[in-house]
Amino acid sequence: MLDIKLKYWVKASMLVGSRKSIQQKENPNPGTRPLGLFMLLLLTLNACNTTKFLDVDESLLVKNTTLLKDARKMDNKRLVAYELETLYRQKSNTNLFFFIPREWFWFKTNDPSDTTKFDRWQRRVLGETPAIYNETNCIDTETAMERYLQNQGYFDADVEYAEKPGRKKIRVQYDVTPGARYLIDSNAYSSPDKRIDSILQSNRADSYLKPGTPLNAKTFELEKERITRLMRNQGYANFFSNYIAPLDADTSRQTQRANVRLKVNPPPGDSVHRNFFVGSIIVYPHYFPGIESEDKNPSRSGLEKYVLYDSLISNVRFLDTTQAFYLKPKLIMDAIKFYHGQPFQQAEVEETRQELLSWGVYKFVKIRQEQDPINPRLLNITLELTPNKRLEIGSDVEFTFTNRNISGGNTNLIGVSLRPVVRNRNVFHGAETLITQGRIGAEFNPNLGGSSRFWNTVDIGLNSDLYIPKFNDYLGLWKLAYRLPFAKEQKQEGTDLYSSLRKNAGTRISAGYNFTSFLDYYNWNIFTLSYGFDLSKGNQRRYILNHLAMDYFLPVLEPAYRDLLINQQFVLRSLERRFIISLLFREFTYRYSGTPNRFGEKVAANFSFETAGSEVWALNKVVNGFSNQQDTFQIGGVDFSQYLRMETDLRYYRQFTPRSSFVARLGIGIARPFGFSNVVPYIKQFGIGGANSIRAWPARSLGPGGFIDSLTLNARPGFNLNFFRTGDLWLEGNLEYRFNLFWRLNGALFVDAGNVWNFIEEPNTPGSTFFISDPKRESPNENLGRYDAFYKQLAIGSGFGLRVDLTYFIFRLDAGMKIRYPYRWDKVNFWNPPDRWFKNMNVNIALGLPF
Repeated sequence: MLDIKLKYWVKASMLVGSRKSIQQKENPNPGTRPLGLFMLLLLTLNACNTTKFLDVDESLLVKNTTLLKDARKMDNKRLVAYELETLYRQKSNTNLFFFIPREWFWFKTNDPSDTTKFDRWQRRVLGETPAIYNETNCIDTETAMERYLQNQGYFDADVEYAEKPGRKKIRVQYDVTPGARYLIDSNAYSSPDKRIDSILQSNRADSYLKPGTPLNAKTFELEKERITRLMRNQGYANFFSNYIAPLDADTSRQTQRANVRLKVNPPPGDSVHRNFFVGSIIVYPHYFPGIESEDKNPSRSGLEKYVLYDSLISNVRFLDTTQAFYLKPKLIMDAIKFYHGQPFQQAEVEETRQELLSWGVYKFVKIRQEQDPINPRLLNITLELTPNKRLEIGSDVEFTFTNRNISGGNTNLIGVSLRPVVRNRNVFHGAETLITQGRIGAEFNPNLGGSSRFWNTVDIGLNSDLYIPKFNDYLGLWKLAYRLPFAKEQKQEGTDLYSSLRKNAGTRISAGYNFTSFLDYYNWNIFTLSYGFDLSKGNQRRYILNHLAMDYFLPVLEPAYRDLLINQQFVLRSLERRFIISLLFREFTYRYSGTPNRFGEKVAANFSFETAGSEVWALNKVVNGFSNQQDTFQIGGVDFSQYLRMETDLRYYRQFTPRSSFVARLGIGIARPFGFSNVVPYIKQFGIGGANSIRAWPARSLGPGGFIDSLTLNARPGFNLNFFRTGDLWLEGNLEYRFNLFWRLNGALFVDAGNVWNFIEEPNTPGSTFFISDPKRESPNENLGRYDAFYKQLAIGSGFGLRVDLTYFIFRLDAGMKIRYPYRWDKVNFWNPPDRWFKNMNVNIALGLPF
């Protein structure tokens, strides 16, 4: 509750609101449904009727509503309404499968004879304690709402509840009249401690209690936190928020205006606050709880009894149990942001803790502060560092199921993959972490018969990432950019990008190999090497920057498959061998994950920009200029790719209740070749469909555009059906409502829409090109597709899913129905009639949520 003393202002609020009884009017709806369906519904509702279990004087609370009156001028009406709804002291029961009351299971299993395990399971998992109406809860809700509004600055607020009784059921409406909100007219700060008063006055501009802002409890709490943080960063290590007196607000001078005064009191038993300086700094690189009992050095006391190695380096004392350092001392000293003799700053202590933990080599980092027994103005700081496991080995197993419905028959593929991971921490005693991950997987067809083959896809990969907790500016590019005359203010404050990289970024070196074989079609080998940086700002923002990157894409097409694609030159060109090389810049990725607000809303965003071959292309142009020729660089007859690629997606999460939520995602991506390249490599193009995309279609089976691919429609059943459809432009949107069914079983209803398109127009793939408006041209072969505007070629799928939450992972099954095709499936209609929705469903089995 807002701790404010108001002068010349008195408001007596009734704890008990006036009761109103409003008879609910009957609104008969004769309906026109078939008699059989009506009788079935009537029997179901009667069987689940819970009011028959109530006593004569009991009623069920079925709904709470809040009505804000005279609130048109409220600038935060939506927030206030949401917060008020969270204050209900009694809430109505929820339903199972949308219409079965959960309290019914409680009533049915509440007899003394209901003692079986199944009865107890129903009460615990399916049932809910009945919300039997209690008027005391309404009175308490009234009081809580009025206090909340007063804490928000609506000191004249009034709340009254009204009952709306029905047949053994009651609805309650809370009529809320907030009144005018009090605003801050002026602020004043004071303290009998002159040094504290000076600090308050010099930092007054940063106050949250600014004139014109609402006077409420949250603003006051934020101001108390700001002052406490300010003082602890000025050397006052023992300053706490309880030294700040309750806010004094004078409302006598103007209507709905308050002159506020904030006072900082001295500590009990003293006239001034004491500031501190950093004393001795001691580091225990090998600290484990309970290690004090190891009496390795009985001549010493406390933690020092177990010390075998004692070294003083630049006023930092290292005490270790081993003769060799776990980490290089210089690395730890660089992470320590404070030094002997300087004024104590809490921010530097927290920054030190965060950097040491970010390396991953320490499981726990504890920083203790103790007054020096000789000089009480000094704070001796001790760092107790508990190392993580040096070597950690683990493995993940993934199972997938792909239902591929085609006109020639059904090909259901089951996939399994093993992903062993070896994590080696502190490889070179510089807090480096080497993560090596392998992958071996396969897809096979369980429905053997006739000419069907068992194996369909084989996938083998190995990837290693070396993380170094230090920013290494190779070639000095960032240092050179820092010297340019830009962002002078940020450079002075140390908030520019280069300064952030030097302080917080880590270096990453990656190398990998992947082999994938699609039997009867093609296989590819991919070799990768990259060098870049990772920068995290808190838990919300992450920046990934790759400078040097080299990829070698080596596909091998089976002759029969090459013959099938003879008329699809775009696909053939994208499946040629390529060097993908960047020497100065390859990729920038930004990831943001917000925190939920008071409405349960959260947003997330991902953005990446990638380019390759620009340095090679520029050098090639220079050489051609001197030689007066038009050659392109090659190695062994293999070209270098030049392309630009951008991809972004936005996500919105809304948690309605602990049992239900809503998620929306919108994604767009574009890839374009440039220079000597006329096509983007296949592995850099966009595909759509699958378990994490449009779930009504298998992965890479949609598009491009409205093109109708005869290879997939007429594929032989039982043989590998690897979808290869990709595009240069990707557009996708997803909506999903998630809810709990019972226990750990959750459900989902979803709608997905999107497609991929090409920019290059080819006569053999009509309908695949992206057009903003109707191109108004005839297709050379309408059986392969027509030319349409992009919005007519959006595929729409919908469906339902089941998810089993096993804490460590979520097992997911989604069934998608094709609602709208990206082409005219019957040469007339895009929309799929409802009687066909369940005939060509696509089933996806996966681990984790789709987004």
